[in-house]
Amino acid sequence: MKRVCYQRNATKTDNCSSERLLSVANELFCRDGIHATGIKKVLDESGVARRTLYKHFNSKENLVRAVLERESILWLDWFRDYINNNAVSPRDRLLCIFDALKEWFEDESFFGCAFINAVMENHKQDESIQELALQHRENTNNFIRELALAAGVMDPRLITEQLGILVDGAIVGAVTLQSSEPAMHAKMAAKVLVDTAIEQS
Repeated sequence: MKRVCYQRNATKTDNCSSERLLSVANELFCRDGIHATGIKKVLDESGVARRTLYKHFNSKENLVRAVLERESILWLDWFRDYINNNAVSPRDRLLCIFDALKEWFEDESFFGCAFINAVMENHKQDESIQELALQHRENTNNFIRELALAAGVMDPRLITEQLGILVDGAIVGAVTLQSSEPAMHAKMAAKVLVDTAIEQS
């Protein structure tokens, strides 16, 4: 999942400097934590001037929000593309959710979900982070619900919630165990849920 502006285009444009800041900040926030990562660390790692950061984002709080907004768009685009390109039948696309997670967990840049990490770290101190996390979850669930509808399951809303819980659990398990195995364990559980839901429809 190499999705970073400066890896695609090394030109020193203002826009690409902004992308580089967001990409580096996202990795640092996930790897080291939002509170433990100061602006100086982001600037040192990105090689971007302080004036550029404040021109685009004005504050660390705004940078955090921009990082999360960008990550939601990029991650969901990748997630949809992976599933659509690696599974054909509606049922297989539902199960492919967990193949996508396995691919993500095995990426060297995986340090957990930016949204789970941010919510856990801030613990209700910043309502805007909670709102962004909820929006990301809703957008993800909307896609899963589309897959469930296509598969003809009896209760698309229920299976979406069930699979969403398996996804969250697999992410936390992958971080804790530093392994991609939770994705396959979650897939085994998902197969039972999906096949039962299809049989009952």
